Amino acid sequence: MHYKHILVTTDFSDASMAAFDIAAYQAKMEGSAITLLTVVPDWEVPPSLLEYVPVPEKIDEYRAQVMAGSEKRLTKLASEKFHSQKVSTHVLISSRSEGVEITDYARRHNCDLIVIATRGHGALASLVLGSTVQKVLLSAPCPVLVIPVRNNGK
Repeated sequence: MHYKHILVTTDFSDASMAAFDIAAYQAKMEGSAITLLTVVPDWEVPPSLLEYVPVPEKIDEYRAQVMAGSEKRLTKLASEKFHSQKVSTHVLISSRSEGVEITDYARRHNCDLIVIATRGHGALASLVLGSTVQKVLLSAPCPVLVIPVRNNGK
């Protein structure tokens, strides 16, 4: 199967870095477009608590710093891991789950393949918290390549 647009997700963990090599190889072999995506959870402060925040504007400044820092990290990873390949990067801040944002992004941008790594937190964590990988697998509009975590964290 030919993949024209590969979406590679990352949370900047060591486990998520394992997906980059495989995605880079796949994209190079097929001349695919690559998008690196990270989803940053939004920490909305409820209006009832906002009055207790000494400088509410600092929340927006911090959010902008996180956004800029994440974009900088993605850009650096794109040049280090994908060498001469053309890569676009996107940072989303969202109050929705990462899994929902990833699948919505893939759908809106006509991605043919999602590459995502699993941290391997185990069954209990998945039951209690819900796994991003599980959410992506259940609602992805395209094939999903899941890169398992190895014992050495790679």
